[in-house]
Parts: sequence; C-alpha cells; structure tokens
Amino acid sequence: MKVLLINPPVRQSQTPQDIPVGLAMIASVTKEAGHKVAFLDLNANRIPLQVAAEEIMIDDYDIIGIGGLSSQYKDIKNILPICRQIHPDALIVAGGGFVTYMPDKMLRLRQELDVIVIGEGEETWADLLKEGHHGDFSKVKGIAFKDNNGKIVFTEPRPLIKDMDTLPYPAYELIDLDKYSENYQFCLSEELLANDTRKIHMITERGCPRQCTFCTHNGLSRWDQVVAIGKDKVKQLDDDYGFQQIARFNSPKFVVKHLKFLVEKF
Repeated sequence: MKVLLINPPVRQSQTPQDIPVGLAMIASVTKEAGHKVAFLDLNANRIPLQVAAEEIMIDDYDIIGIGGLSSQYKDIKNILPICRQIHPDALIVAGGGFVTYMPDKMLRLRQELDVIVIGEGEETWADLLKEGHHGDFSKVKGIAFKDNNGKIVFTEPRPLIKDMDTLPYPAYELIDLDKYSENYQFCLSEELLANDTRKIHMITERGCPRQCTFCTHNGLSRWDQVVAIGKDKVKQLDDDYGFQQIARFNSPKFVVKHLKFLVEKF
C-alpha cells in the first residue's frame, strides 16, 4: 500500500522546532511492514494549502495519516477536506492528543475521518496496516471508527507499551533535521544556545507523575512506570545524524527508578 503521513504546522508564529518524532516512528512501522511511505511535513515547510494540495496529488495513496495536538487543529481541519477531495477512496486516520480525548466528537465533527487511534499509536498502526483499507477494524485494539452504516464503534482498549526498545527507530531520514536543529531553542540554557553544535531533543520516558486538574492527561497517563529508550538509540543520533547535544526530558521523580532500570538493562 501507499501511505502518506502529514505533520501539520506547530505554532505558525514560531519557527519550526518540534521534531515530529511520533510520526517518524509511525513511518518506520509502515516501512517495516513493507509499505511505501511519504512524509509531508507542513511544520518544517510552511507552504500554502494550494502547494500542499499539489504534494498530496503526487501519488495515489491508500492510507493517509495525520496527527497532532489541540494547537494544531486549525491546520488539521483545513487540510482534511483537501485530502478527502483528492483521494476520495483513501482511508484517513488521525491520532495524537487532539483526537485521543474526544474521538467520538471528532469523528462526527470531521466527516473526512474514518479511523481515530486512541493513545499510543505504534502497535495500533501496525495492526491497521495488517487489516488494510477494507479490513475488519473491529479486531484492532485502541481505535474508534465509523462502520458501513456510519455508526461510531469503539474497540477494546490497547494496553500501554511496556518497552520502548521494542519500537523501531524513528525514520529521521524523512525529516529535514537541519531545519529543526538550526531553530532549536527549547529548554536550553544560554550557554548551550551559544555554541554551534547540532542539537536535538529526545523523550526517554512516556507518562506524567502529576495529576493537574486542568490537563487532559489527568488520570489517563502512566505515572508509575519507567518506559525508557536504550542508550544505543541515543548513540545512533550522533553516529547517523551528527547530533552532539541531546536534551532529554523526564520527571525528577523517575530519576532513581530510571537509573535502576539502566543498571539492570546495561
């Protein structure tokens, strides 16, 4: 199958800084399954919708995937009708925070969508690819979809991924890393920003130990698990792409548990 993954802009008022690691991992899952994948990064390349439409026309895609946060919804809702108009028979799948917490509402509001991935997407996406465009989606855990009668169906919840090392390395080769690196400023000190080394951020854990009442993650995230990425994947960022500075984001409450995890693993 031919698959198109779309990364919508993140904060149009800012330069591109947020590397789409999640979609890059979905791209790797797609490639490992033997499918052809194209990556349209509208965050790195802030092109007009008309130009984006021309990119979407390049191939006859069977599946189109799009993801993002609530702050990206404006651009997502603008690009979805274009995708449906150009590829009326394609399976359009959405994932990420903006749909995970209100999948039924999003399926009703955005008629272009066929399937919504709820929560972590890598294993769910692999199962969707196995079913293909016209498969039995009721067998895929962790999704909401519209059946042939337009009824919204929720499948069995998917368990959280316990070992991130089982996931494929992100398909960074599909991303303009130079553009992200030259703009990268997130959570860096003045000293780090002043040097000219290539910089990148890396999320080594998933989840949050806090229960902020204003946050959509409250009560829904894994707060008691360390889900870590191995040091070999950190080293690969330097070996393959020349990143000398890697900013890791994790919770101070996880430090002791994380160190014990590293001792046991390595």
